[in-house]
Amino acid sequence: MYLLVALVLVTASDTTLRPRADAAVHAATDTVRTADTTGRVRADTLRRDTTRVAEPAATPTLAQAEARAQAADTLPVRRRRLVVEYSDAYGTRLTWHRWLSYPIVPLFAAQYYFGEQLMADQRGASDLTKVAHRSIATMTAGIYTANTVTGLMNLWEGRHDPSQRLKKWVHAALFVTADAGFVYGATLAQRAQVEGQDARELHRTVELTSIGISVASWAMMLLWKD
Repeated sequence: MYLLVALVLVTASDTTLRPRADAAVHAATDTVRTADTTGRVRADTLRRDTTRVAEPAATPTLAQAEARAQAADTLPVRRRRLVVEYSDAYGTRLTWHRWLSYPIVPLFAAQYYFGEQLMADQRGASDLTKVAHRSIATMTAGIYTANTVTGLMNLWEGRHDPSQRLKKWVHAALFVTADAGFVYGATLAQRAQVEGQDARELHRTVELTSIGISVASWAMMLLWKD
């Protein structure tokens, strides 16, 4: 009797526990399947993203490829500084040119003063006034000649130097123009003794114009000196 009761209880217990165990096994299996499905979805998504990133860029056209090759082969252009060498004589001439230009303005003032004395009283002017005017004109011509020679020689030697080239050429052009004016004015001074007042007036105008051009050229180099 007791054995029969025990067998019934064991059978009932096994029947009760088996559905629970089966349910637990089914739940665990579903969880594994869900996790596996999620992992596969994530793996597929990651694979598609990687595939997108790894897609090759668009193939360049032939013109673009040639342009890139040409740009790679082209070296950057560098400007070279031009080195100009000057001789020792250049420096000597420049020193003389500068120092001889300083007495030019006082000589111009003295020449103008004595010239005005001659213009006011040509016949009654003293011999001292005439000699002084001629002497100052001769000194001015000598200094101007020396400055012209030294200046043109240095201008030719430094013709390849790009530094302040415009200033140098403008200075030289003004200097030579004043030179021509002084030479023309000297010829008019000789004519003034024969032709009278009109020639003297023209001589005065030409000389003053030449003096103005010369002073402008001198002042330009003095103010723009390196």
